[in-house]
Amino acid sequence: MPTKEIDRKIAVIFATDVVNYSKHMAIDESETVKSLRFYEKILKGLFKK
Repeated sequence: MPTKEIDRKIAVIFATDVVNYSKHMAIDESETVKSLRFYEKILKGLFKK
């Protein structure tokens, strides 16, 4: 697996852990997924820089 892909996966795992993913999923799954996708866009933009 390429290093960039591993780094990206680690960043996504870190981001979901930071925002307390499991707790939010239990409360409101659809809003949590929307938020996660929004933050993913932000992270992808930062990774490009």
